[in-house]
Amino acid sequence: MGNVARQQRLLEHQQRFEQQCTARLQQGVRQRDELAAQMNQLQSYRSEYRMTGSNAMQMDDTLVFLNRLDHSIQELRQHLQRAEREVENWRQRVQHASARTLAMQKLLSRTREELRRVSRNSERKAIDERIAGHAARNRTDC
Repeated sequence: MGNVARQQRLLEHQQRFEQQCTARLQQGVRQRDELAAQMNQLQSYRSEYRMTGSNAMQMDDTLVFLNRLDHSIQELRQHLQRAEREVENWRQRVQHASARTLAMQKLLSRTREELRRVSRNSERKAIDERIAGHAARNRTDC
C-alpha cells in the first residue's frame, strides 16, 4: 500500500504542477491578447492619421508625432513577439505536464489493479487452504 500512497502523492503533485502551468498559459494568452489589441489600435490610429496643417511647423510636428507613433508600434511589436513565444513555451509545458499526469494516472490505476488481483488471489488461496484443511480433517475423522 506504501507504493500506492507514494504514487498518489506524486500524482497530486503533478496535477498541481499542470494546473500551475495552465494558469500561467492563460495569463500569457491574456497578456498577448492585450498587446495585440493595443497593436491593432495603434496601427489603426496610424493609418487614420492624416498629415494636416497649413504651415511647415505643423507639418514638422506631425512628422515627429508619426515617428514617435511608429517607434511605439515597433516596440509593441517586439513585446508581442516575446509574448507569443512565451505563450507557445507555456503551451508546450502544459502539453508535457498533461501527458505526464495521464501516464501517472495510468500507472496508479495499474498498481491498484495489481494490488486487487494479488489480494483476490491471496483470498482464494486462503479459502482453498481452509477447504483442503476441512477435507483432510473429515478424511481422518472417518
